[in-house]
Amino acid sequence: FDHPCAPVPLAPYINEIAFRDLAGFEHGTWLELYNPHDKIIDLSGWMLHLDDQVFTFGLGTALNPDEYLVVAGDLNSFIYVYPSIPLANGQGGFTLDPEAGEILLYTEDQCLVDSVVYQGDANWPNTDRFLGMSYQLHLNADNALGENWFYRDGPGTPGQINATDPCPNLSTILI
Repeated sequence: FDHPCAPVPLAPYINEIAFRDLAGFEHGTWLELYNPHDKIIDLSGWMLHLDDQVFTFGLGTALNPDEYLVVAGDLNSFIYVYPSIPLANGQGGFTLDPEAGEILLYTEDQCLVDSVVYQGDANWPNTDRFLGMSYQLHLNADNALGENWFYRDGPGTPGQINATDPCPNLSTILI
């Protein structure tokens, strides 16, 4: 995977990471991608490398503009807790290390487009009381920096905007 790549103009980014269950929400590990662009991104054949594990997106997997896509490590556990959240189709179950880890997103041409090394430095949120919440990225922040992440008390927000950020698209609110 170490070869020169042209810049990828349309790429989603890693937006939320859940690696511990909360009592009553045994969802397994999962992560979320977000598409900030105004065009659909075809993820067919793209890969997530999660430490030594690989998840490959299936044919026809697409991420619409301003939408979120959840990738679950254990489909059955996730669906049991969140039955109405659409999931990415693909191959490869995974777990995430709750202490620290690396998540890499590659195109089908094996070009790296996003990466998160969580809890890689002292700038990540303190997890002393982290018992099942998710790491969530502040809206449109650089996900490579630990200080741009926060953790949420309670279940995560799979498939939707993160907990403390304002709604980015006010046209979707009905008055």
